[in-house]
Parts: sequence; structure tokens; C-alpha cells
Amino acid sequence: MHPSSKRGNNPEAWNKLLELLDDKLQLGLLDHLKRVASYHIEDKALTIQPDASKDYDYLNKSAVSQQLAIFAGEACGCERIVLNKPSA
Repeated sequence: MHPSSKRGNNPEAWNKLLELLDDKLQLGLLDHLKRVASYHIEDKALTIQPDASKDYDYLNKSAVSQQLAIFAGEACGCERIVLNKPSA
């Protein structure tokens, strides 16, 4: 189990997403998602709270967020990604 799995409401789906990214060699995206402060999956939406501004900036890029949406849809049925700004 990835350490970030403990920071959300659905560790099985989160691990499935992280494993899919690993299998598809999406290591940059995987690295940033492993460091999130928290995540929440509900009503086909994946909400991510990055821990740092650099992770937020990376995940907020249009191409990266589109990639993430595709992989999240495949791994856990999410149709929407919500990215919150880091608290610090």
C-alpha cells in the first residue's frame, strides 16, 4: 500500500490508479500523486489536495490534468478531477 493511500476515503481505488500509472510508465504523474496531502473519491469525482505548490502547479497543467482524468476514469470510474490549492 502506498503511503498516500492512508490519506483518503478509498484506498483500493487510489492504489488501482497509482498502479495503473506505474504500469503505463507515467512516473512523473505518479510521483506527484504519491505526495498528495489527501484525496477523496465521491460521485465519480476525484478531489486531490496537493501537499506543495510545485505539485499543484504540475497537476494543474492542462495536459497533465487531461492525462490524469483519462487514467482516473480507467482506474476508478471518475469522470471529473477537482484540484484544490495547497493549504500552505
